[in-house]
This record gives sequence, structure tokens and C-alpha cells, in this order.
Amino acid sequence: MLGIGARVFVRIVFCYSLLNSLTSATSCSSDLTDSLEGRACDTEHKCLEGYVCDRKQNLCVPLVAADSGNLDSDSGDAVSESGTINDGGGEDDASIKAGADAAEGDRPCGFEIRSSEAACPTRCDRCEDGVCYIECDEERKCRNAKITCPEGLACEVQCSRTQACEGAKIFCPAIFTCNVSCTAELGCRAAQVKCGSDGPCSLDCETGSDVCRDAELQCGRQACTASCGPGQPSPFVKNCRVSCSSHCEC
Repeated sequence: MLGIGARVFVRIVFCYSLLNSLTSATSCSSDLTDSLEGRACDTEHKCLEGYVCDRKQNLCVPLVAADSGNLDSDSGDAVSESGTINDGGGEDDASIKAGADAAEGDRPCGFEIRSSEAACPTRCDRCEDGVCYIECDEERKCRNAKITCPEGLACEVQCSRTQACEGAKIFCPAIFTCNVSCTAELGCRAAQVKCGSDGPCSLDCETGSDVCRDAELQCGRQACTASCGPGQPSPFVKNCRVSCSSHCEC
């Protein structure tokens, strides 16, 4: 028969062993992954932050911006060889409604949101009917520039002179319509256009020799199209499968 002291000691040893076992069990590593890639979209064709729904497969895929080949998503001034093209104008963005309420939920493919905001950001050359116009209307004016359309307005970038937007990087607004128009020789050669995540987006390569040769259009979830005039080389189109468009190339 064990004495009282011995019995207390045995109980302490037993409790210590049990506590050790429980601690070890809860510290096991998990093989689960946080990745949602390949998981099904929800009933509203949505995924968690960082992913978008590929509606053709109804699967979550990483956001366009996560692809290593995409443009940087940072905003900033558009600077050309000759200096600043578009003023940063952060104070203007604060005065423009982003239209977030209109962006919630699914919208028909190609649905355009227009702003009634009267203020015109300084980075726009002019504003009409809720559209910000950025005019690259001199030879090489926006060559190799970074052009960031302001949020809260539709955006029209016009490249109307020789090499006006050659090598430019153009960032469209998140939910508003964006169109880049190229109408001169080498006007948009090797330019890169990054569509907004939920705004209709287009690149028009209409007239001029090799106007959009080696250009690139990166689609978002909304309608995304490239159009080409007769004999014009088509720009490269990325992520068409993520957009709601059935066909994106010229």
C-alpha cells in the first residue's frame, strides 16, 4: 500500500504526462493550404480577396495583377521623355466619387458606369460627360510614359500622332469604362494597357502603319476587346478567359 506522499507523487507524474500529450497533439502541423486557386466560385461568381472568378470554368484564379508578366499596379504620374505628361493630382481623386456602390454585384457584360461628377482632375486634358480625356496629340508626347487614369471617371486616352504613345504604360480606372485610341504611325507600338478589374476596356488600333505592333492589352473581369483596322497587326491580349468577353483579339 502506497503512502499518502507516494500517491500524491504518482498523481502529479500522471497529470504532467497527460498535459504533455495534449500539448504535442495540438502542435501538429497542418497540411491544409490557404490557396483558393481551382476552387469553385460562389453563387454570385465571386471569390475571396486576391482572386477572381473565371466564369467559363466557374473557378477561382489569382487576380490579373498577381501574374508576373503584368504591369505594376502602382499609380503615379505619367512621365515622358520630355517631362511630366499627367500631374499626379491626388487631391482631385479625393473629390471624385469612386462609384463603389455601382460596382457591387454582377453587372451585364459591357455595362458602362458614367459619373456625374463635375470636377475634372488635373491629369485630364479635358472632361466631358463624365469622361476624362488624356490627349497625346503631339509626336512622341507620351512616348514611354506611365499614364494613370483617375478613379471616378471613364477614361479616353487618345494617341493621335506618330509614336505618341509608343512604349507607354496605361492604367485604366477600376470600374469605369476605359478606351485607348491609336490613330497614327507607330502610335501605340509596344504600349501596354492594363484594364481595371471591373471596367469595360478596349484598345483601338485603327489607322497608321504598325500602329499597335507589339502592344499588349491586359483584361480584367469586364468586357475586353481589341479592334484593328485593315492590315493592322493585332496586339497581344492577356487574360481574355477571365473577362466576360467570348473573344478579345482583333
